[in-house]
Amino acid sequence: LLLISSGLIMTPIVPYLKILGVGSSLCFFAAFMNSSTSAFMYRRTGREIYKKGTLKTLKYGILSRVVLSLLMAVLIIYKEIAVGIILIYAALGITWSYIIIPSFSYMSKTAEKDREGGAFGAFNFFYFLGLLTGNFLSGIIVDLFGYEVNMFLAIILLLIVIVNLKNSKIKEKKIDLKKIYG
Repeated sequence: LLLISSGLIMTPIVPYLKILGVGSSLCFFAAFMNSSTSAFMYRRTGREIYKKGTLKTLKYGILSRVVLSLLMAVLIIYKEIAVGIILIYAALGITWSYIIIPSFSYMSKTAEKDREGGAFGAFNFFYFLGLLTGNFLSGIIVDLFGYEVNMFLAIILLLIVIVNLKNSKIKEKKIDLKKIYG
């Protein structure tokens, strides 16, 4: 559900910007900023996992994505606010690192010993299947019901994930960050 919602959120942003009259160069720049903010946050996310734990970091990422998606939905409802949508699109990149890194961490901590490779393979399969499903559904939902409904469905999926994570308990493994980050 987490990755389906990501596909629902991210896929329609550039087409929507084009509808608002944003040029291709600015759309590409917005996508670049989204990817860049995510990449710049990976190390910090690792540190956050160490300090706060995997589930708290993951919940923070999901809640941040919910808030930003709500803001995006409001801007879409009011239309004509392309600059705000571009800024939120860039900020959504930050939430990606707070979602994907803890997700991998969570999966590795819950995998059976000596079966981590298979667990990573299955995780990646469902990871990309979720994104593909979200991307595909996004087009259908936008065509049938509009951008606003698409965003609200994504937010509902994220909230379901948060509720399911609330009851999850895993043992945190402490890692010596000095060995990793120097």
